[in-house]
Amino acid sequence: MVITTVHKNTNTILGVTDGVTTADGNTLVGFEAGNATTTYDFDTAVGYRALKLGGTNGSNTAVGYLALGSAQPSYSNTAVGREALSRMNGNQ
Repeated sequence: MVITTVHKNTNTILGVTDGVTTADGNTLVGFEAGNATTTYDFDTAVGYRALKLGGTNGSNTAVGYLALGSAQPSYSNTAVGREALSRMNGNQ
């Protein structure tokens, strides 16, 4: 298991991800968690590929396998559980 801790622009990342380039205030934990948060702020993703593909607009909380995995576009959502809101289109 690879664990990386990165504090860039006040972000915390534990795991392997391509997410976060200019975003602030994100917490990403898990393999490819938060890949969608490249420029969006205040997202929390915990779990395998949580918030992986979606074009999120920030302030989301995704906990669980693929939670908010490919949701687009979305902001201020909370998804808890396996594939919760993983295919939604817009805000719920």
